[in-house]
Amino acid sequence: SRTLSYAPNVGRRRVYVVERADLLTESAANSLLKVLEEPPHYSCFVLLAPHAARMLPTIVSRCQMVRLQAAPVEGLAAMLAERLGLEPERASMLAAYSEGRAGQAMTLAQNVGVAEEVASVLDFAESIPLAPRVRALRIAEQMRKLASQVKALVGEEPTAPAEGAPTAKEKTSRRQLAAVFDLLVTFYRDLLATRVSGPTTRLVHQERAAEMVRLAAAGEPDRWMRCLDAILLARRRLDANANVGLVTEALAMVLVR
Repeated sequence: SRTLSYAPNVGRRRVYVVERADLLTESAANSLLKVLEEPPHYSCFVLLAPHAARMLPTIVSRCQMVRLQAAPVEGLAAMLAERLGLEPERASMLAAYSEGRAGQAMTLAQNVGVAEEVASVLDFAESIPLAPRVRALRIAEQMRKLASQVKALVGEEPTAPAEGAPTAKEKTSRRQLAAVFDLLVTFYRDLLATRVSGPTTRLVHQERAAEMVRLAAAGEPDRWMRCLDAILLARRRLDANANVGLVTEALAMVLVR
């Protein structure tokens, strides 16, 4: 930054916050090395990343690591309901989906398109458990198409398709597909909880409790555990830059009956 050479006029420190430092290109990360090694005495750099393993070791070695814990889901849900006036069920769903990340939960709660996208993904998820194996590839295709339509869940504004725009398959980003996978995790977690503890258990998607009871009866707990493991594996493969088509097709083969 051009301001780094100048001491602050107000206050004792000049603070630079780098969001998603794990997404810096190698050249951009290397440009930080010298500054991090010998920063001006009045400067403070805060690098934010979901995991230190995703950053260059040379960057990590020059930083002091501070691990931030996620907020308890119950407390976060209560905060969303109190501050934003959300219904308890929606507040609990957003808190669980955000995995205790208050900033993301607040952002999603205030985006009017989130509820519609969540409903679309859950409607799709409900069609999977009873589907025959021969529909696996079709389900994988639907999964990619659905992901291409997800905007609010990844913080994007919906845009009208332009003439000659790429197909849904080409437009599906890894962030969009990851958002679908994250919702599928909460859906199958609810199926497992319903199958193990019965209809009285507290669900992430409590508004769909009756449908969860019907679908959960279609498989033993082992099946829903395998589905959860498959979704989490698909999520890791997505982060590792695996082919999107192969990831979704392999996942669909496990999710169908």
